[in-house]
Amino acid sequence: MSKISYLETIHSSCSRYPDLVRLSKYLENLALHEELPGRAAVLEFGAGIQKVKGHRFQDVSHLKNYLQGTTGGPYKCRLYILEDLSLPFVEAFGAHFQIDPCLFATQENSAHWTATRHDYTVSRRLPSMQKPDQFYTLRYYEVVQTEEMRRGNFSVVSNVERKVEPSDPRNRDPKGASKLQHFIVRKNASFWSRVRRSGDKDEGWDALVLVDPPLDNSIYINVNQQIVPRAWANQPYGRGYVDFTPWSADIARLVRGPYAALGPPRTSIFDDIMWYWTDVASVEQVLAAQEDAAMGAIFLQNIVASTWNVFLEFIWAKVSEFERELGGFESGKDRQVLSITLSRTLDKVNLYRRRLAWYIEEFEWSLQNLDIAVDDYNNQNNKDFLHILKRLRGCKDKVESVMSVVTGYLSVRQGEISHEQSKETIKESQLVSRLAYLALVFIPLSYIASIFSMGGDYLAGASHFWVYFAIAIPVTTIILVIAWLLHKRGSRELQITTS
Repeated sequence: MSKISYLETIHSSCSRYPDLVRLSKYLENLALHEELPGRAAVLEFGAGIQKVKGHRFQDVSHLKNYLQGTTGGPYKCRLYILEDLSLPFVEAFGAHFQIDPCLFATQENSAHWTATRHDYTVSRRLPSMQKPDQFYTLRYYEVVQTEEMRRGNFSVVSNVERKVEPSDPRNRDPKGASKLQHFIVRKNASFWSRVRRSGDKDEGWDALVLVDPPLDNSIYINVNQQIVPRAWANQPYGRGYVDFTPWSADIARLVRGPYAALGPPRTSIFDDIMWYWTDVASVEQVLAAQEDAAMGAIFLQNIVASTWNVFLEFIWAKVSEFERELGGFESGKDRQVLSITLSRTLDKVNLYRRRLAWYIEEFEWSLQNLDIAVDDYNNQNNKDFLHILKRLRGCKDKVESVMSVVTGYLSVRQGEISHEQSKETIKESQLVSRLAYLALVFIPLSYIASIFSMGGDYLAGASHFWVYFAIAIPVTTIILVIAWLLHKRGSRELQITTS
């Protein structure tokens, strides 16, 4: 009987686990099209050995040969790292370790929700079904700075779909070129582990870290429904996250020497994890990882938390820009221009209000995957993640307060516009009233003149011409008095009604 492939196992499990349908379609699509190769490596931890040894695999054949020959030797604990979801590597790791496919499913999916047009959904597992000591997925956001770009839909050059979104898609010039220099990339990072046992004895552990590929210097762009790559120079916002390696005298000496540029490569999270474990990990960290597989993800969690911290600085800067835009209204500049500015500010504030709601929900989901109580701010073991959650909520509160101020200013401005329009309306009504009074004077005169125009003694200069004035003046006066009395009565009734 031929051996069932890991892809076939996923496909046959879709009826029982509908959240695997998207993963199954994704892997089948990779099998039909040319895919990117991906990268894989392993970090070896040996009992009593205070240094971590790293190996990078040239291809999936190299990985398979390694997996088949890992039964002996002093290195009993192994941390594998896979960058991008390449079908051959997913097949090799999944089949060899019999990994729960939900690990790859949550890593592949970075959407906020599943569109209703699809015949499947990607639902999160209940908290009682999650096992953070076995596997979890963390969502985070990376901000990059780049040159001006035209309109379009951008995504990372990778097998997994990772959209690259402008920080403010509404701020564009008439020609369509974006004036913004910052773009946001939504990313995932996952961890899985298992302990090898022989009876009651532990014989080490195996763990797998899944990370997204970097942006590099190219990007996918959708042109006429065709996905094509293009050159795209970019760099991390603020030059990337701050190195969390503790300061020491050794670092001070390196700064003065030829190795001043030493630090995490920041080219990709794949390279950074390798660098931290092989170059700067302390003896305590290495020994702790040998005892507990979950400690093998300590640098993964630190990088994700540090990247979130940079993202928070960017969000806070955007909120501060919104506040600064309100200064023009408070200074009493051109009201007409300020109305347009406030409307644009309201659009941007409302955009980040929605985004922050997504960010908080996704970060809380990540904390739930790590089995961290979202309101336990006094938990010192997880204070980094809880601090980030607290700052995210603070940013959301700040955005909502700015939004209330903007809407208040717009209401004031709308009131001013309404007042100006009402004054114009009053002026127009007064002009119409004047014309009406003139009509009340000339219409009776014209009417009476038409009566006396039949000729005879009533012609101008004739003996009875005085009769015209004797009748016209009293009639006109009576009509004006009646009109004035009706106007006063109407004004009084309107005043009573409005009061």
